[in-house]
Amino acid sequence: MKGKEKKFEKTLPVEEACSLVATLASGLRGEAAGQLEGLEIDLKDFTSLKMSLERKNDLIAIKLKVKTAQAKEKSHRAKNASPKEEKSKEIGDNSDGNGLPDYKKLKKRMKKSFKALSSSAREGSLPDEKVLGAFIEDSGIMVQYPDKGEEFYEEYKSSVTELDQAFKQSDLIKFQAAVDALNKIQKKSHEKYK
Repeated sequence: MKGKEKKFEKTLPVEEACSLVATLASGLRGEAAGQLEGLEIDLKDFTSLKMSLERKNDLIAIKLKVKTAQAKEKSHRAKNASPKEEKSKEIGDNSDGNGLPDYKKLKKRMKKSFKALSSSAREGSLPDEKVLGAFIEDSGIMVQYPDKGEEFYEEYKSSVTELDQAFKQSDLIKFQAAVDALNKIQKKSHEKYK
């Protein structure tokens, strides 16, 4: 099971289904791993186990999905590729010839990170440093696009600087004010350029 998710679906008589559940329970206790039609169920490093049982007359339909720590880590890496990795994928394949990443992908990524920043500000806490760092880096790229709201760029850059300084000073009030300012600039820009 190392490095991937295993799925198992089987309809069994009640006694065999009970035996299977008992084998799984043994695996959870760290006892010998069970065998399911050649599919080794090793529960030592599982992070998620989902099982559903459905009675069908004298039979029981079993669905089992087991994820290991390695599978979860691999999935997490794929979902959370660093902004630099994402940017390097975007530049070249989706560049408009000026060396900048695809505008729509950048906007989508920034929307996600700004949502996290706004959520932290609303909850009365400072965000994760990596999220803020990615947003600031993406903001520096965003203000390089021509015809996408240049008249707002200076005000935007100033608010991003205030956001960064507020974070570095652990000043939640200033951080919240900078998030609000960025939100207003974004709305003005999107009214004109969307």
